[in-house]
Amino acid sequence: MGRFAYSKSQFQDLAQQALEQARKVGASDAQVEVSEGQGMSVGVRNGQIENVEHNRDKSLSISVFDGQRRGHASTSDFSAEAIARTAQAAFDIARYTAEDDCAGLPEVELLAIGRQQPQLDLYHPWDLTDYWWTSECDPADLASPEAVGRYAAERALSRLKARKLSTRKCPVLFESPLASGLIGSFTHAISGGALYRKSSFLQDSLGQQVWADHIDLIEDPTLPKRRGSAPFDSEGVATHKRSLVDGGVVQGYLLGTYSARKLGMQTTGNAGGAHNLLLQSRLTQAKDDLPAMLRKLDTGLFAIELMGHGVNYVTGDYSRGVMGFWVEGGKIRYPVQEITIAGNLRDMLRNVVAVGADTHTYGSKTTGSILIDGMTVGGAG
Repeated sequence: MGRFAYSKSQFQDLAQQALEQARKVGASDAQVEVSEGQGMSVGVRNGQIENVEHNRDKSLSISVFDGQRRGHASTSDFSAEAIARTAQAAFDIARYTAEDDCAGLPEVELLAIGRQQPQLDLYHPWDLTDYWWTSECDPADLASPEAVGRYAAERALSRLKARKLSTRKCPVLFESPLASGLIGSFTHAISGGALYRKSSFLQDSLGQQVWADHIDLIEDPTLPKRRGSAPFDSEGVATHKRSLVDGGVVQGYLLGTYSARKLGMQTTGNAGGAHNLLLQSRLTQAKDDLPAMLRKLDTGLFAIELMGHGVNYVTGDYSRGVMGFWVEGGKIRYPVQEITIAGNLRDMLRNVVAVGADTHTYGSKTTGSILIDGMTVGGAG
C-alpha cells in the first residue's frame, strides 16, 4: 500500500481555497475539514486467504454561515471547480435554513490556534483489525495474528453446549471489553445533544450522585498513542484533561459549541465526542484480575457478548440479549445463551459493586470488568 497522496501543506492549501470560495459566495463565517484515508482488510477462512480489499477515500466538507443560518456540503473532488461548487451548494442550503441563535463558530479565544501542541504520537501508516480484534495507533503495539486467532478460537470453543437459564435476579459481571459499553451509555446521556433536546435520563445531573460513590471517570486527551487523543476537538477548540465523575458525582458534561450555547454553558472541547475515558474504582486492588472478579461475583452471570440495542436513553431502561457463562462459587460452570439482562441505567450505575484490574481499552474507553448487583436475567420461564 502506498503513502498518502496529499501532504499537510497541500491540505492547508485546499482548506484555504475552500474558505476563500465560501467568502466569495457571501458566507459570514465558514469551517472546512479535509481528510484522506486508506486501508486494507484481509479475510481468512480455514487457514486460506478468502479476500483482500484495498480502499482509499478523501473528503472536503464546508460548513458556511449566513448570519445565524448554517449550510453544509462535501465533495471527494479536490479540483478548484468542485470546491467552488461545494461552497456555493453549502451557501444555498444556508439561505433556506431557519435562523438559529446558537449557530456559529466557537469563540476565537477557545481555539487551539497558537497553543503549543503536545506530541501525541498518533500517526502511524499501518493499522490492522480483526475479530477477535486488535487495533492500535502504533503497529508495534498490535497483538500478534497468532494471539488474535487463538483467543477468537478459545472464545468460540468455550460456548459449546450452552444452556438456557430460568428467569432470576442476580449479579452480573461484564467482561472488560463489554464494560466499555456502560461508559458509552453514560457519556451519551451527558452529551450536549441529548441534554438540550431533553432526551436524557441524566437531565440536570451536574453535581448529582449518579454512579456508586467509589467510581471516578477521567477524560484525558493528552495520552500518547491513544485513539481518543487530540489537542483540539472537531471545531478546533483546545482540549484538556478533566474529571467527569468524582466519587460517583457528575463533574462535567460533554459539549460542543452549539449544544453549549443551547444550554447556556461553555463548550468543553467535545465537538465530535469524548476523548480518552478511564473508569476507575477506589476499591480496586492490583490483584483484582478476572479470576478475582469471578470470586467476587460468586454466583451469577458472567456476560461476554451483548446483542440488540435495547437502551432507552430518555428513561434509562436497559434490556439486552446476552451470551456468557453461569458462575457458582466463583467458578465458571457452563456457557449460557438465549437469555436477556434488564434493569435501569440509573440503578445499574449506582449498583456497581467492583471494577477489576483486568483493564481493556476499546476505542477511547478503558475499564476493567464491572460487577453490578441486582439485575434481572430473563430466561426460559
